[in-house]
Amino acid sequence: MKNYLCYSILLLLTASLSAQSLNVDVFGQFNRGDIRYSGSWFYVGPDNTEYALIGTRTGVAANVIDDVALPEVGFIPGPESNWREITVIEDHAYVTTEGTGPGQGMQVIDLSYLPDSLHLLTTYTYVSDSIDNITRGHIIQKNNYADESYVYVNGGCGNCGVQIIDVSEPENPSLVGEYQPGYYIHDCFVKNDRLYACAFYNSTIDVVDISDKANPTLITTIPDPGSNTHSVWLTEDDRHLVICDEANGLPARIMNVEDVEDPFVESPTYTADEESLVHNPYIRGDYIFYAHNSAGLTVVDIRDARLPVEVAYFDTWAGASGTGGLWSACPFPPSGKIIGGDRTGGLYVWEFNNTQAGRFYGVVKDSLTGQILMNAEVVLQPNNEMLGLDFDGAFKYGSMAAGGLALDAAAMGYDPKSISFDLLEGDSLWFEIDLVPEGWMPPVSVFDLHSIPALSVFPNPSTGNYNIDLSMVAGAQKMEVFDVSGQLLLSENVEGFLEVKLNMEEEANGVYLVRIVDENLEILGLGNLVKGE
Repeated sequence: MKNYLCYSILLLLTASLSAQSLNVDVFGQFNRGDIRYSGSWFYVGPDNTEYALIGTRTGVAANVIDDVALPEVGFIPGPESNWREITVIEDHAYVTTEGTGPGQGMQVIDLSYLPDSLHLLTTYTYVSDSIDNITRGHIIQKNNYADESYVYVNGGCGNCGVQIIDVSEPENPSLVGEYQPGYYIHDCFVKNDRLYACAFYNSTIDVVDISDKANPTLITTIPDPGSNTHSVWLTEDDRHLVICDEANGLPARIMNVEDVEDPFVESPTYTADEESLVHNPYIRGDYIFYAHNSAGLTVVDIRDARLPVEVAYFDTWAGASGTGGLWSACPFPPSGKIIGGDRTGGLYVWEFNNTQAGRFYGVVKDSLTGQILMNAEVVLQPNNEMLGLDFDGAFKYGSMAAGGLALDAAAMGYDPKSISFDLLEGDSLWFEIDLVPEGWMPPVSVFDLHSIPALSVFPNPSTGNYNIDLSMVAGAQKMEVFDVSGQLLLSENVEGFLEVKLNMEEEANGVYLVRIVDENLEILGLGNLVKGE
């Protein structure tokens, strides 16, 4: 296991006390009067009309989301439950719930009649080859990245895993395979031939090969750095796994899984409210859309997944922090709208303006040697925030666009330095802050030549051998030679010399600076050496 330093960034939405949203606008809201709402998904009709499907306490509703009124155009009742989850494949919705009683099972709803109505095609009664009496399902998923006719039902009982159900014939779903590890799987994420199973009570993520859906095979188990593993989602480049735990106060984490046998957390943790729950992550492009319970919808820019930055939010819940508020936030409709199910507020539809964060990175270096200073301190102004250095001595920071920023850099044995800049939306800036050792006297620049006697150097240019006339330089003590970066190449005692022969044959072609100083290091003479073929 790699050992990476991880900085915890806590983004408290203090602004929401006075402003409910940032960079997200409500397109519409609809509450049909049910007492509880949960999962949500979308459907696009043959005429490109977009619909929201929202789970309620008593069933599933369909609403047109091209109209700000969000008119309800269909409803299918089901067993009562606070938890109802939905996914869609082609023209059919598949609905699971933990509700029991008449009508229990996985509902298959025909969406092709919209906008006129919804039709319940069939209800699939769960069967299992390895576990008796599976009568319900907690979460349902599909592969969102391929055209497949399979759904994945999780958490059908206290020790149930994942059922893989073939829905190529929607009226006749059939079980084709199971991942049954002998413990409870709460949710899963599916992409291509891999399934990431959330083992809630084990606090792990099981990575499963499902290339043969009749025979799912465990590849490896990833320990969750938190606990109560609730839900995960993979970034679109397959490099990072976003993990959310179902426990108030636990932040979301982003884990590098390029090598699933050796995963590691390399990103700052994230929460918008330390007393709330980062409930469900969904990823579209460069953004994570979190259903953050009592903190509402939050949007995090992950153009650099190692440095996630919150860029938008909408708080749906006016009550105290905790498990109330937003349950789901589906960001996948082609229009870019976001569909959310708030526990008591009902259906929300938002529009996000795609604001990007700005980021900067950098190192602090010794100006003479170029060596990175691992003991440097970097403070961001004007908020006086100390920026930590990673194991490579680099600092990094991300935020919304801001002007009037400065970085104050300091290290023991060096003169401090400050640089000023503006951070614009979408910026990715790199800084190398060079610190000068205390007491070091840099070569005098060409702009100061008028105040210092010029040395007589010949031949100049030269292929490497120079004669320096000191006959007119009274009190000469040392001769120093520097390259153009200010690095000291040579320091020789020249006391009493009238002429010095200097050999630069081993140095690269270019321009060098030579200076003569007295015993107090006052500069008595200055000249340029030009070396060439």
